[in-house]
Amino acid sequence: MPASAKISYIDKDYKFEGKKKAIKVSWKKTKGISGCRILVSRNKNLEKARVIMVDSPRTSYIIKGLESGKTYYIGIKPYKSNGGKTYLGIIKKKAVKIK
Repeated sequence: MPASAKISYIDKDYKFEGKKKAIKVSWKKTKGISGCRILVSRNKNLEKARVIMVDSPRTSYIIKGLESGKTYYIGIKPYKSNGGKTYLGIIKKKAVKIK
């Protein structure tokens, strides 16, 4: 990845909240990021995950339609689009139990 296309990624900037049958994923706006790719799975390795693309300038997304009492694994990966190429950042994973 060229130096000019690096994606800054800070773990403390990401927040996950378990809500009834929904999960709110939010992050701080970061300069140079085109958006975030959110992965939702019941498997801790994020296999067969549902992928949600969220473009900037949005800084949060609510994932609805989840089952109560189940644990979901959420992954968030920032990306940057530059000249037709997409550069992916490091994935941050967290387990969230739905109330």
